[in-house]
Amino acid sequence: MLWVFVLSFNEFPELISLQRICSMKWNISALIIAGLLLVTSCSDQKTKSLQAIAIQEKALNALPRDQEIPGEEQQRLTTALIDQYETYMETWPEDTVVGRFAFETGILLETLGKYEEAIKIYDQVWKQHPEHRFAAPAQYRTGFICEKVLKDYSEAKERYTEFAEMHPGHPLAKNMELQLLYIGNDEALLNSILSGDTIQDPQP
Repeated sequence: MLWVFVLSFNEFPELISLQRICSMKWNISALIIAGLLLVTSCSDQKTKSLQAIAIQEKALNALPRDQEIPGEEQQRLTTALIDQYETYMETWPEDTVVGRFAFETGILLETLGKYEEAIKIYDQVWKQHPEHRFAAPAQYRTGFICEKVLKDYSEAKERYTEFAEMHPGHPLAKNMELQLLYIGNDEALLNSILSGDTIQDPQP
């Protein structure tokens, strides 16, 4: 004779507790495993992105740079590298390399003649990453572009002045007073620097 035993969970509440505990343990284990896989996946993706950027940088640097106007291949590689930089910065905005990538993006935009876009990127560098080693050069570049390229001397003077106030000991601020005095006149500035001119404080 075949006996069939039917257990009632109401009669054996300890079975319900055991079942719940096992279920909770499995859920926690699954979450941990999923979390580890996600971290590993993100880490692998970041590593692959950095490797792809390094390859693109090497390819671009291998091209001759003696042309005033970038050739078709240089423009293509430059645009592709800008896209890679921007994708990385959007995906991992808190990563330590973002400051450098943003600055390099500005330089590449200048190469393509997109100076106003470059200024926007440089502004992001020194405003969002003020302690980064590229913050001061990025801020200086904004004034340089306004003076040398856009010929907006008023804007250039304002940006140079702000830069000098924020980074008084920086090498780029060494001749800033003369640079402001002769803004827009490179020849006069060069002659003044070579002759050792300095701006004297007014006598009381």
